[in-house]
Formats: sequence, C-alpha cells, structure tokens
Amino acid sequence: MPSPPAHPTRLRLEHVTGFEAELRSRHATEQVVWMILRKINSVLLVSPMAESLVVEVLDHLRARRRGLDGPATRSSYSDGELQRLIRRLRQEAAAIRDRVQSGQQLAERYRDAPDEMEVRRTRQMGGHLPSAARSNTYPVLFSNYLSWDATVRDWAQEVVATALTDAEDAAWQAHRQALARAGGHLRVIGGDPTPQRLEQEGVDSDAAERVAAGEQDAAWTTCADPDQHPETGRPCRTPSRLDCFHCGNCVITRDWTC
Repeated sequence: MPSPPAHPTRLRLEHVTGFEAELRSRHATEQVVWMILRKINSVLLVSPMAESLVVEVLDHLRARRRGLDGPATRSSYSDGELQRLIRRLRQEAAAIRDRVQSGQQLAERYRDAPDEMEVRRTRQMGGHLPSAARSNTYPVLFSNYLSWDATVRDWAQEVVATALTDAEDAAWQAHRQALARAGGHLRVIGGDPTPQRLEQEGVDSDAAERVAAGEQDAAWTTCADPDQHPETGRPCRTPSRLDCFHCGNCVITRDWTC
C-alpha cells in the first residue's frame, strides 16, 4: 500500500478492503488472490497480533477466513447479514452491561447512604414515606419524620417557592388579559392631578375637570368615564371595586396611594 499503517492497532477496515481490491486489480485469477489472503489471515488472526486489531477488522478477517476455507464451512448468513447480526448482539450486550452497572451503583449508594435513598423515595411518593403517611397527619409527618433531613427541607422550600411563583405569574397573566380587554393600560399620575396633567395622559378635557374635582372618585381610584366601560361601552357596573385596576378608565393619583 502507498501509506500502510505504522502499527497493527492503526489497521482499519478500509485498509483491508482497499488491499483486497488492489489484489484483484493486479491478479487475473481469484485463486491467486485467495492464496495471498489466506497467508495474510494466518498472520493477522494469530495471537498476539489478533489482540492488537480493532473489532471491525477482526470480524472482517474471520468472515473472510470462512470463505477462504471453502464452501463447506461457510455460514448460512451472508457477510452483510452476519455483520448486522454481530452489531445487534453487541448493542444488546452493551445495554445489559449498562443495566448491570447501574444496579451495582444503586446498590453501592444504598449501602453507603440508605437515608438518602429513603429521601428519594419520599420525593417520588409526593412528600411522605408510605408507612409513616398512613398513621400521621401531614404536620406531624413533616415535623417528626422529615424535617430533620436537609434534602427534604430544601425540596419542600423549592416546592413552596415554585408554587408561589406560579401563582404570581398566573395572577399577572390574568391581570394583563383583563386589562387588554378593557383599554390596555392604567393611567398613573405622578404629580398633581390637575386638569392639564390629566389631559396629557389622554383623559378627555371635560372628564379631566371632573376627575380633578373629585367628582368621579371610586373606592380606590378615580374613573375617567364611569358611563362608558371600555370593554362593554355601557355604564360601569363592576361587582368589585378591585376590578378598577383592570380597566383602562382607571386613573391613579398620589391622593389615592394606600
């Protein structure tokens, strides 16, 4: 070969198949090619040379040797079928090996830290050990059985923090959706609520006079137009004054700061 591998460990399948193709291109008879390949196999497949070869090369040479030994010893599988079968068997063996290793690691972890394994079971069971949960209320269960463990405390704090965050996000989302249906924004007046300042914030001039005079005050805020709700176009009949904070007519001034 023009650039042969420097060591048997570097021999790859493409080297072998390329060499075989080169042989066939140089020799007219298959008998000569088989004779050369048989001699090569007698060297490569013998220890310690065989231990230096990669698996793909070994498989190819062994399959080729069965063909070189004559039709009586050939397998009922084609070369492609045999390679696929060997590849599949290796994958299954690797999966079995991984499962065995995982089981060994799990057994070692339980032997070294059995309490940690119980905590993992606690988390999987929703925060309680099955035996203790049947005979205790949740406060007693946590105070006397689970609170001593730092992992359980961290997990409980994480659950509560996540629940509060989810509730806050849900409230903000509901507020945004309601406000989008009713005007889209609130008017917050930072300075004195004069008619001119209110008009700058988009309040009608007539309504600005009434708002500045306190004629349209609500329980918590003041209203730019109580006779026309932005969503319905009708006079506001909200069942709760807190709904004002979801309305585009809402005007918040420092006079109404709680």
